[in-house]
Amino acid sequence: MNVITPGPLIYLRVPKPTPKPWKRFLAALTPVMQSHDLRQKDIVAIESLDPDYTPGEAAFQVTLDAAFSGDLSRLRSFWLYDWADWTFTLVREPLL
Repeated sequence: MNVITPGPLIYLRVPKPTPKPWKRFLAALTPVMQSHDLRQKDIVAIESLDPDYTPGEAAFQVTLDAAFSGDLSRLRSFWLYDWADWTFTLVREPLL
């Protein structure tokens, strides 16, 4: 998921389907936002890839998987967070 804010570029890897209830998901997102001096109200949008990928989305999914697997040439400007046990863990800071 791409979290769109006026702050840094953030990607979150979450299981499919997205964990429910949404309120609990947002509670897990709050510490991530606070670590970037943002609040939930600063979120403009949260985007995720459609499960029925278009060819472009499928190619981008490969990019995401590579970045989260340690490929330092992918998504160099993004903060990457992974989901585990109702929390997000930092995988990688931006490589600027």
